Amino acid sequence: MSCILFLLFRIIPDPSQLVIKDKSIKTPFEWVGIKKSNGMDSNGAMVVPVYLKGCQKKFFMQFDLGTPSTVLYKCVLDKINIRYPLIPFKQKFGKAILHQLSLKLNESTIIVKEIYPMDCSTTEIDFQDKKKKIIIGTIGSDFIENKVLVIDYPNKTIYLNDNIPSKLFSRTELSDLQFSFRKVLLPAVINGEKKNIFFDTGTSAFELMTDKESWIKMKKKGSFSQDFPLNSWGRTWYAHSVKTDDSIKFNSLILPIGSVTYVDGPSLFLKLGFRLSGVGGLTGNKLFLSKKILLDTKRLKFGISN
Repeated sequence: MSCILFLLFRIIPDPSQLVIKDKSIKTPFEWVGIKKSNGMDSNGAMVVPVYLKGCQKKFFMQFDLGTPSTVLYKCVLDKINIRYPLIPFKQKFGKAILHQLSLKLNESTIIVKEIYPMDCSTTEIDFQDKKKKIIIGTIGSDFIENKVLVIDYPNKTIYLNDNIPSKLFSRTELSDLQFSFRKVLLPAVINGEKKNIFFDTGTSAFELMTDKESWIKMKKKGSFSQDFPLNSWGRTWYAHSVKTDDSIKFNSLILPIGSVTYVDGPSLFLKLGFRLSGVGGLTGNKLFLSKKILLDTKRLKFGISN
C-alpha cells in the first residue's frame, strides 16, 4: 500500500540523501508476518537488519521499493537515543533533522546525509526481547537509483551492484523497464493485454493488486473473498483477495497469479491512477518467492530467473 499516492500523482521525489560507500552490497533479509482472515501470512513484509554506528543492537528497516525516498521514524529513534545516545539530531527551521547518520547494512556503510525523520507514535521498546524486531525506518527506491539490484527470494538475500553480475547476465533474459519518479514499472502481459505492472516490495502479501472492475473480471468462479485490514502510513484500508486462474507473462516467463486483490477506500483512486499513469496493476514479493529478480535502474533493464 506504500505506492497509492504515488500512483495518483507524478510527484518528483527529493534528491537522494543516501551515500553508499561500497560498490557492492550483500545483505540477508527477513520476513515479518501479517494477519489475514484465514490465518497468518509469514511473508507480510520484507525487512533488512541494520546497525547504528557504535551500537551492537540489531535493528531493522523495511525494504520498500514503493517508497521513493528512505524514511526514518522519529518516535523510534527518540526512544533508542535515550538508551544509546548515538543518533545525530540537529535543529533546522525549528524541526529535528538527522545529519550524517551512519547505518551499517551487513558489512556495508550507508550515510544518510540529511533528512527529516517521520513523526509517528509507538509503544515502549523492549530492548531485551530478542524475538521482537525493532523497525527504525524504511529503505526506499532511492537505494537502487542508478544501481543493479538482485533479490534472491529463495535464499533471502539482496545484492546491490554497479553492474549486472556476469553469471546472472549470461542466463537471464532481459527486457526494458521504466524507472520514472523512482517507481519500478515492469512490462507484462495479462490475458493477452500488455500492461505496465508497478513492482512494490512494500506490498509483500499480494500477487496482483488492481481496481475492483478488473478484480471482478479475473475472479475465479465460485471463489470467496478473503478480507483483511492493511496499514498504510497510519491509515487503515481493507483488502479483498480472491482466487484467479489467470497468469502473468514477463518476457517469456509465465507465472500463475494465484489470487488477485482490490482495496476498499482508495479503490476509485487506484482505478483513476492506473488509467492516468498507464499502470495495469501492482505486484509485491509474493509472485516471485521461488525466483530471483534483477532490476537495473541505470540501463533500465530487468530479468527474472530461477
